[in-house]
Amino acid sequence: MILLAPQSVQSLHTALEANTDATILAGGTDLLVKIRREQIYPDTIISLGSLGWNRIQRNQSTVEIGSMVTAAQLSTYDCSDVDVLSRAASQVGGMQIRNMATVGGNVVNASPAADMALALLALDADVTIMGRETERRVSLRDFFTGPGQTVLSTGEIVRSFQIPIRSNTTIQWFRKVGPRSRHFISRVALAAVGTLENGTFSRIRIALGSVAPIPRRALQTERYLKTVKLLGENEIETAAKIASSEDCSPISDHRSSEEYRRRVVFNIIREFLNECTV
Repeated sequence: MILLAPQSVQSLHTALEANTDATILAGGTDLLVKIRREQIYPDTIISLGSLGWNRIQRNQSTVEIGSMVTAAQLSTYDCSDVDVLSRAASQVGGMQIRNMATVGGNVVNASPAADMALALLALDADVTIMGRETERRVSLRDFFTGPGQTVLSTGEIVRSFQIPIRSNTTIQWFRKVGPRSRHFISRVALAAVGTLENGTFSRIRIALGSVAPIPRRALQTERYLKTVKLLGENEIETAAKIASSEDCSPISDHRSSEEYRRRVVFNIIREFLNECTV
């Protein structure tokens, strides 16, 4: 096994061209587990750790987050514009995991249960993807194509994420449900960001995790909530029914059943909206 650690973008591309089957190392929290379990044994690993992509920068309109920013960095990042991301990052495993796990790795793994990916979806984040000759930017909503699958082509790397700053945001909410220990993969998770004034949503983004093949926006629930003139008990029940029936397609696996996940989606949407009315 060969480990390469490029010191510049140019040397990264050179390494990628010379090793087209190389495995990319970001934080390594998933990769190292797979190697230990002998699920994979890559001949060449290319580390992104020396490229300086571990910075968070805020300007007047955007928060830009490098793909190598760790969950630990985000969990202590004091910025109300991305508070939901900080909350999600603070619940990624234990401290040792958070010190290693990167936001880029969390997203590129394309797990339906990726906590930080959910928060970024709710924040309307874009992804900057770097190739040898070009750089492109896509909405995170269009980034996932299936479990463990993304729009990345051979030789492309996620460099950063851009989050638009919205001055009128009044709600940022994150919750994950699972075993009693906090060091768990969620059975159901929800991230929500929006603007609620006088019982009416002028903007709402809801992302659901572990209830579909990919991290998913609850688009039908969002559309319904934007038609509600005054959020009350009946409207909350209706939104919860839409989310648990139309906005998720869970499976039964070793962690929980389809029925359980739909019930939790119903309850967690209701919990979120009830807190909005307090």
